[in-house]
Amino acid sequence: MSARAKLTSSINKMGRTVHILRNAGNITEKHLIVSGFGARAEKTPFPLEASYFLWSSEVRVGDICQDMLTEDRKLIASLDYLGVNGSKDGIRVTEIKCNDSIVLYELVPTGVVNDFGKKNYNATVRLNDYACVFHNVRGDFLLPIGEIDKNQVIIIFSGRNIGSYVPKEGNRLVLLNGAKYQIDGVDAHIYPGSFKTLCSPDQRTE
Repeated sequence: MSARAKLTSSINKMGRTVHILRNAGNITEKHLIVSGFGARAEKTPFPLEASYFLWSSEVRVGDICQDMLTEDRKLIASLDYLGVNGSKDGIRVTEIKCNDSIVLYELVPTGVVNDFGKKNYNATVRLNDYACVFHNVRGDFLLPIGEIDKNQVIIIFSGRNIGSYVPKEGNRLVLLNGAKYQIDGVDAHIYPGSFKTLCSPDQRTE
């Protein structure tokens, strides 16, 4: 039995059904979760999980997958095709569990200058539904987007509902519980199709 046939058989027999959430309509597929896989705590402050999809799967980096049984939502952080000599026997993905939802507010300058000589801004809402929020971050943890302070958090979210807009420093993220954070740094290279942001509590009154 070929590698593709073995993996396909395992996914069909033991895999769990998930919805790949798409604006144009959900795609229903199966994936096989690999137990015992996780990121080492000293390398990343959040847990990662690996799973396998069929070789013909339509899953893409940046997708949100929702388990049909538990309704857990996971962000596809990376994707690798399995096989040799160009063959595709299956797809191995790395997932991050989404533990919150966010509303992204883009700050757009109005062209009006206030009494202090600074531009005024309007807040344009861009809903981006699900996100991975990590509150417990070590103060000495270094990332390409800067050193993390103890009051800062990492928020990772998919770019699937943002279109061509790229989040910028100073924009606001509001969590489901109403907590407001401002974006201090953006890294779109670690997880293609997603945005990894370094945020701190937003003290602005506007």
